[in-house]
Amino acid sequence: MAGNRDPSELVDMSISMLDASVHLGRTDESVWSTEGNTVNILNQAGMRRKLMDSESKLFRAETEILKLRQDLGKRDSVIRSLQDRSRDVTSVHATQIRGEKRKADLKQEVRQANSEKEIRKRELEHLNSEILELKQSCNEKIASSLSSQTELQKELDVLKDELRRTRLKLNESQQTVKEFDDMKKLEKVFYTRLTDVPSIMLENEKLKKNDELFRRGSAKALVLEAQNHDLKEENAMLREQLDDFNDLRSEKAILDVKLSSWESVGAQLIPSSLEINPHNLAATIAGLQENDVRLATENGKLRSDSNAAEVKISEHRSKIVALSKTLREQEEKANDLQRRLNSALRLKQLVILERDSCRRLLDSYQNDITAAFSPADQRLSEMENILAEYRQEIERLTAPSSPVHTTLPEVATDSEASSLMEKKDTDHSETIKKLKDANESLTREVTSLRAALESVHGGTNALEAKVREAEKSCYRLESELALARKFPPSKDNHSRIVLESELDSLKHEIAALRKEKTDVLSDQCRILERFNVLLRKKEVCEEEKSKIELIVADVKSALVEAEAKKSQAQVDLDASLTEFETLKSCVEDMEVVQRESETQITELTSKLIARESELNSKQLLDEELSTCKQRLEELTVENGSLLKQIEELKKSSETIKSQIKDQPESSEGGIIVRLRNGPIAWQRKERENEFEMLKAEVKALRTKLAVASSSKGETPSLDTTSVGKEDEYSYKEIRDLKLALKRSETMSERLRKEWKATSQEFRELVYQFSGYKLDKIGPDNFKLTSMYADSPEDFFLLRRTSDGLIEMLDSDFCGANKTSFECYLTKRRSIPAFLAAVTLDLNSRETE
Repeated sequence: MAGNRDPSELVDMSISMLDASVHLGRTDESVWSTEGNTVNILNQAGMRRKLMDSESKLFRAETEILKLRQDLGKRDSVIRSLQDRSRDVTSVHATQIRGEKRKADLKQEVRQANSEKEIRKRELEHLNSEILELKQSCNEKIASSLSSQTELQKELDVLKDELRRTRLKLNESQQTVKEFDDMKKLEKVFYTRLTDVPSIMLENEKLKKNDELFRRGSAKALVLEAQNHDLKEENAMLREQLDDFNDLRSEKAILDVKLSSWESVGAQLIPSSLEINPHNLAATIAGLQENDVRLATENGKLRSDSNAAEVKISEHRSKIVALSKTLREQEEKANDLQRRLNSALRLKQLVILERDSCRRLLDSYQNDITAAFSPADQRLSEMENILAEYRQEIERLTAPSSPVHTTLPEVATDSEASSLMEKKDTDHSETIKKLKDANESLTREVTSLRAALESVHGGTNALEAKVREAEKSCYRLESELALARKFPPSKDNHSRIVLESELDSLKHEIAALRKEKTDVLSDQCRILERFNVLLRKKEVCEEEKSKIELIVADVKSALVEAEAKKSQAQVDLDASLTEFETLKSCVEDMEVVQRESETQITELTSKLIARESELNSKQLLDEELSTCKQRLEELTVENGSLLKQIEELKKSSETIKSQIKDQPESSEGGIIVRLRNGPIAWQRKERENEFEMLKAEVKALRTKLAVASSSKGETPSLDTTSVGKEDEYSYKEIRDLKLALKRSETMSERLRKEWKATSQEFRELVYQFSGYKLDKIGPDNFKLTSMYADSPEDFFLLRRTSDGLIEMLDSDFCGANKTSFECYLTKRRSIPAFLAAVTLDLNSRETE
């Protein structure tokens, strides 16, 4: 206990004890027998002072230890902050080169702080050792002083017993003296009372008569007060009924206005052929919702088509790059051929001696070329016919593009629905404005009633204070009158009459104040009832306002979603049309396939026939068809490049012919010998056979393409009679694949529905448990809305970076919660803690 006290207080206590002991020694000199007792007391006081000094030293040492511990805590906090800074510096080291210097400085500061911490720890240990030594010395001194104290305590107990005895004797003598004086005073009082007895009796009779009169008057006053109270209660009841009647009238008028506004909204939404009732209104709303769902599905389809078109565009670009490479290679080959031709011409000029033999050989070569190019011309004509057939098939395939235009009148209906929803929004805004005005008027009335209540409370408190003061003064006067009546009557009764008049006036004042108090209390009750009624009305208005705001927010969100879906659908429609045109142009540019491309087509068709039996879903079939189409496009491009090469070769052959004609003819004759089954005839036969094989394969591919197009909702236009047994077998396989596709589509639709239902349930559960709803705005942006938000515009914007981190973007709602943002995000870097703080803040606002 001594360690907790201030040493100065302990010293003052010891000095006061010494003074008291000295005072006792001076006053009771007769009691103290010897001077040795005082010397012992002084020695004891000196010992106590020494003890106090040691305790003060201990206290100071403990305070110094506490200060050192506080300094150590501060140093630890500084070290932690420096460590946090060093961590931040190390994290930013990849982007900031200058952070290394700062990191080194911070490390030096950390080392200095650690060294200071070690020094402080050593000082602490030294102080702890000193404290232990002081405690040991104090314990020894206390043990020595306790032995002396016990002896002195025994002597003090003996002296205290003697003091008590002498004081008891003195008190007894003083009490006897006081009793004697009291007896004398009582004798005087009784004597005066005996002289005043007859006058008191007369006054008593007068007071009895006055008391009877007062009782009768008080009874009448009580009856009148009861009647007045009943009349006031009846008046208050009538006023309450009047107020309720007026409130009901105003509520009826408000409800009539609301009903008319809802009827106008229903008239705008419901067509004129139907009646305006809740059932029809719900049906129209359900139709609008179905419209939104249909638009959403169309939007999804268009998005999928756009994604497919983007994939095709990327594939076309890669093909263009590959074709550009092949063109460069062909140009290089043409340059090489030109060089070879030049070298051949030089050789021809050098070999003039063998001119006749070369002339004959060139003539034979010319005949062979004409024979070789004659079937090439036939093949070109046949390929042109095939290209025309391809164009006809493309026109037939592009025929079902008419359903694209059927969505335009639906868009028009959506625009009408949006106009109706805008009208509904304006009506809701008008009703909200009316409710706001009513709410403001109610708040004004509530504030005025609160002010009146406060004034009434102040008046009641003042009246109560006055009543208490009057009752106190009345009680005082009654006590004075009672004392005056006890004493005998004096010569002048003026003071008694004054007291009685004052008492009467005080009683009248008390009655008046009590009446005022009852009136004020009744007014207070009436104001409180009115205040409660207004509060109820205000709550009803706020509930209606919140309901209408929710309806308006839902309508606005539905409008925004419908407009976004409409714009997205239009954009997707335009993109799909452009893609369709590009695809059409690409298909129109398809040309006849050459020898190498035809061999590749045969390989692809064999692969297709082998894989068709393995296809069990729509995705695999679509992938195979897309690969076939891509390969066809590549082959058409290669065909074009080969045609260009053929044209170049024709030009080069024409140049060679012209050069041969320009050379001089020899006078010597010659004989040209040709074989029947030579290499040229053999090559012709091979080419014709290959050409017929390719024609058959192209026909088979056409039939398969027609069947594939019919699997997407079209009917094949080719005759099944012209197809052979292999084609019939492929038709059967494709029908089986169609059935499997339908089953997979139904299964996928069921899975989509179940996935939507489960995801919606999961979202609702997360919203109920966490209090936040997460909506996706863009590819990487999200909107986080709280359950307790005041308006739908109060939300947080989040963005997901390429590294997988989540960033919070600046918004008005984020600025409103700036304190919690700085506390939990900038300092602690915790998004869940920030969201929890925001929910607690919003919930407290709602409950208040």
